[in-house]
Parts: sequence; C-alpha cells; structure tokens
Amino acid sequence: MPRPQIIILFVLLVTSVSQSFIYAVLPSNGRALGLSDIQIGAISAFSTIGFIIGAPILGGLSERFGRVPFLAFGMLAGALVNLVFYVAIGAGLSGLMSVFSVYLCLVFSRLFLNVSWSGMFPAVQAYTADKTTDEKRGAVIAMNSAAHGVGAAAGPMVALGLAALSPLAPFLGVALLSFLTFLLVVVFLSDGARASDRGAKATKRGDAGLLWRIWPLLLVGFLSILGTRTLQQMIAFRVQDEFALPYEEAAHMAGIMLAALAVTMIIGQILIGFKIVDRKPLELIRIGGWMACLGSVMYTACGFLSSLPHNALFPLELVCLLILGAGLGFVGPGAAALVTFSAGKESQGRAAGLWNSAQVIGLMTGPILGTALYQVNANLPFVLISAIFAGIFFVARMGLVR
Repeated sequence: MPRPQIIILFVLLVTSVSQSFIYAVLPSNGRALGLSDIQIGAISAFSTIGFIIGAPILGGLSERFGRVPFLAFGMLAGALVNLVFYVAIGAGLSGLMSVFSVYLCLVFSRLFLNVSWSGMFPAVQAYTADKTTDEKRGAVIAMNSAAHGVGAAAGPMVALGLAALSPLAPFLGVALLSFLTFLLVVVFLSDGARASDRGAKATKRGDAGLLWRIWPLLLVGFLSILGTRTLQQMIAFRVQDEFALPYEEAAHMAGIMLAALAVTMIIGQILIGFKIVDRKPLELIRIGGWMACLGSVMYTACGFLSSLPHNALFPLELVCLLILGAGLGFVGPGAAALVTFSAGKESQGRAAGLWNSAQVIGLMTGPILGTALYQVNANLPFVLISAIFAGIFFVARMGLVR
C-alpha cells in the first residue's frame, strides 16, 4: 500500500475518533458544568450546519488551492479545538470562567472544527480520486470508509481508556493524536504540480452540469445515511420496548445489535478494499441495496413477531442486521466511487463537497424523523427504513445511477 494512502487512512481514523469520542465524555463533563442535556446536544447539532454549508464551498476551493492544505488545516483544527475544550471545561469546573463563557467557547470552537472538516473530508475523497486509477479507486474508497468506521468504533474506547487518568484527559489525548497526524500530512503528502491548472479549468467549466450528473448519487448517499442513522437511533428504543427489559439489560442488547451492524459494514468495506468482492461500483450499489432492503424488511417483520420467545427473536433480529450491515458496506463505497467518475478530473473537490453535504443532511434528519414516527407507532420507523433501502435499490436498478 503506498505511503500517501496509509496517511489518508490514518487521517480518517484519527478524525473519526475525534468525532465519536466526544459523545462519550462531553455529556458527563457538560453536566458537571451545570449544562442541560439539550444544551449539550445543541453543541454538535448547531455545528453540523457549518459542515453542510461549508462542504460544497471548501470542496470547490480545493480545486484551486490543492487538497493537502485542507487536509492539514482539518487536522490542525482537530488538535486546537480539543485543546480548547480541555482548557475551557477545566477553567469552568475550577471557577475561572463562567458557565456561559465556557458554553460559548464550546459551541463556536466546535462550529469552527466542523467548518474545517467540511473542507477536509471532500479533500480526502478528491485526493483519492487524483491519486488512483479508475480500476483501483473503488477499492481504495472502500478502505477509506472502513478506516472511518473503525475510528467511530474506537473513539468511545479511547475515551474510556484516557478517562481513567482524568475526566478531561481524552480531550488532551485526541488533541495530541490530531497534531501528530497534522505533521504526517504536512511532511509526507503533496498535491503535485496540477492544483492551480485544475482550479482554472474547474472555474471555466462551472457547476451547471455537475449537479445534473451526480444528483442520483447524492440521493443514494442521502438515503443510505438517512436509513442507517434512523436505524441506529431506533434500535435501542425497540429493544427496550419489545423485550420489556430494564435499562441496563436493554442497553447491553442494543449495544450488541449496533456493534453487529457496524462490524458487518466494516467487513463489507474491507472485502471490497482487498478485492475479495471485486465488482464494479454500480453492481455494488445494486447488490448492497438489495441486501439492505432484504435485511430491513426482515427486521421490520420481526416487530410483528413479539409473541416469539426472546431467546429466539433476538438471534433472528441479529441475523437481519448482519445482512443489512453487509449491504450498507457495499453501497457507500460504490456510490462514492461513481461520484468521482462522474465528476471528471477538474471537479472532484466540488463533487465530494456535495456528496458529503448530502450525507450529513441524512445524518441530521434520521434521528428526528425516526423518533417522531416512533411516537405514532413503534413499527413505522422500520417500515420507513425498509422503504428507504428499497429506494436505493430502485434508483440503481432503474438506471438512474450510471
């Protein structure tokens, strides 16, 4: 594996750790400051808007200024913002800053981080497209997705390990990890000589035709994340209500199910990355969409089998999620690869920015939509999820995606 590709994998791994570890440590630290749960949740929710708006803009700027500056700035921002969290929360807990001042620091520093990442994530995808051939690109993008998934799973574990030192140690540890990755990017990655030429061509070409070429793929990206995030949000509710379990047991069973879903997604991506599953991107979307649809329909049907013994229903639902997760592991890399093919050499950054924005919109929408439907009927969110994954298969099968 070439050294630049290894560094890109490390960038995604560390960034994903930085994204996910905070969900394990911020709630307890926020409550210690006296913040409400809504205020704590708003820190991440508000900052996500910056990513959605920034990704298409900064992705386009990477055509002119190159990918590496945005990669480096994203990692440096990760180091600085986690350091700000460490200092601000510590100052608040010791009485050196007011709670309001600490909260403003957390909100706006997280917004700054998401805006910087809105340039970094498109730059990662565009850099991958710049440095790979069409034949290898799907496999490399799949490995990128797997690295991101591993980081998301590792983040809470990193937080748990460092929190044994002190409640604020995870912020300092991830800040150091981000800074070391920043140094790797600066020292070992380069854009080459074509960045300015590519930017000039991209400016002349414009975006008029780009959105028309990739809108079905943006729809696939939006639907896949919408369905996945809705499912992740609703599994814990369903487990507790379906099996009538106390909180601790429900959390344990939901954790097993969520882990199974995540692990099979990563395995699917690794199988593509090592070309054990060697299919064209469009075939990956079709196969993955069909598997995700099948698994979600089966999981939805399990909701009507509550009369079955728990020791029979739980393994059945687990199998459904394994099928679903493997399918999702195929869909994402397949669609992302097709985005790079459709964009052309001069529009990779802009296309990647639109792709990332579409996914984050799905990420924001899923939990809200799922919980609203769950209040009406416990099975409605899962019917919707089945329809979403059926929609992905339909879009790919009917030739809208090329």
